[in-house]
Amino acid sequence: MNTPTPKQKNKWGLADKHGDFPYLCTVQWKKDHLNEILMERLPESYDMQLVDPVEIRVLAAVVNMGIDSHLEAATLTVGPHAVPLMVGDTCISNKYGIGFDKLGMICLVRRLMEFEVSDHQDLLQGLLDGEAHSSDAWEAASGLVSSILETLQIEYSG
Repeated sequence: MNTPTPKQKNKWGLADKHGDFPYLCTVQWKKDHLNEILMERLPESYDMQLVDPVEIRVLAAVVNMGIDSHLEAATLTVGPHAVPLMVGDTCISNKYGIGFDKLGMICLVRRLMEFEVSDHQDLLQGLLDGEAHSSDAWEAASGLVSSILETLQIEYSG
């Protein structure tokens, strides 16, 4: 992670020696400031690992939209891959690993915040086949964006 030097001015706070930024509560920032905050706080590559099947499907649906009406795409640094979940020497399951560049993460966060299940009919059908509900997909999208922002010390209540 690129930690700014003390001489650099960061409007939203400098990272400490461990790379942790000051925590931003919801009342300290407005939604139209989020891109600026993310540009300051995101590393050049943000790697994720997921295990929840609904979160994985939501993430795949959002990433696979390609270029959207904002003329943006969720660009990757590391393509989707399996990450073994090990207990000792035994692989008990696989996690879903994926990595985004800084602009790809900003696009991903925006898409997750704007997520509507009705815009993803193929996802909805796949969830219903697996006996999940459309509310599960919305909760997964909301939980993903909240978790991502939390890793950057940003409180979000969507």
